[in-house]
Amino acid sequence: MVSRASRDRRAVAVDAPETTEGYHMDWMFTKHDLAKDLPYGREFSLCERTGSRIDNERKILSNTLKAQKTLRDMHRTLIETISAEGGGMLSKQVLRATTKLLMPGFLSHCFFIRAFLVVYIGGFYSSVNLADLDIPTTYSELGSVIRISRIMLQVKKLLNLTVCRFKLMKDRAEKEKFAGGRVIVNARLQEYRSPQKAKNSKQERPVGI
Repeated sequence: MVSRASRDRRAVAVDAPETTEGYHMDWMFTKHDLAKDLPYGREFSLCERTGSRIDNERKILSNTLKAQKTLRDMHRTLIETISAEGGGMLSKQVLRATTKLLMPGFLSHCFFIRAFLVVYIGGFYSSVNLADLDIPTTYSELGSVIRISRIMLQVKKLLNLTVCRFKLMKDRAEKEKFAGGRVIVNARLQEYRSPQKAKNSKQERPVGI
């Protein structure tokens, strides 16, 4: 799956190419009823698989950074959507409430799951590690299923709260569209694209006669 939020950020990058694609991920959590014009709906969370190689710390770190960056892009897209309802301007109350849009995500590797959270603090983003979970592989480890279930339910609650807050903020921005005392929402900052791996060109094989 390709994140539309990630593609929007890459499209306005300083070194943006003519054809831009978003970050390819394994799974996205979306709400289709909040954006029926988009193929996958409105993006709120994701899950990324880092492969099955044991002790592949470099791959885990790389995919973690990509997932965190994509969650940041999703949050920025939510702000832009709310701002569009208010004609490009928002009241200070709604603007302050954007810090309450919490973006949870998951990272899985072999029998390991990491739950993390990307938070907008106002001017910059921070990532918080919620839990590192080991999937049980033996009978003696079955007790950890309770902890995994508890963390999953907590993340689900955070996700539902973010969706609910987004709806309320969007409705309020529309109602306050012609109210006074609002401020202009800053445009998305232009960045350079993340370094890409060089693709190996396919060597032409000699054709037998």
